[in-house]
Amino acid sequence: MAEVAIGGPYEEHPFGLDVDLTSYAARLSPYELLFSESHGRAVVTCAQDRAAVVVALAAELGVPVHRAGVVGAPDGTFRVTLRDGQIARPVAALRRVYFEAIPRRMGD
Repeated sequence: MAEVAIGGPYEEHPFGLDVDLTSYAARLSPYELLFSESHGRAVVTCAQDRAAVVVALAAELGVPVHRAGVVGAPDGTFRVTLRDGQIARPVAALRRVYFEAIPRRMGD
């Protein structure tokens, strides 16, 4: 989710997001929820007026669904709520940390 919100290097106005994972996968730790990759999970976005269609299609195909949140405004806030707290940061700040990480480590 963070990489989607951050956008690619040429993205001018990446979108924020507001996601609530407090009721999702109680067996997973906050670290696993935020950083673990798995074949069994995917993030899907759609227009809000199409959400019911996506959920119905998933049910028809036997795919479990958890509606976690919404895509936010351009240049918005990355907000994820977990059982143990909330992470909320401007997407612009996350972009700087992400795209400047290697040059910063190399002393550039």
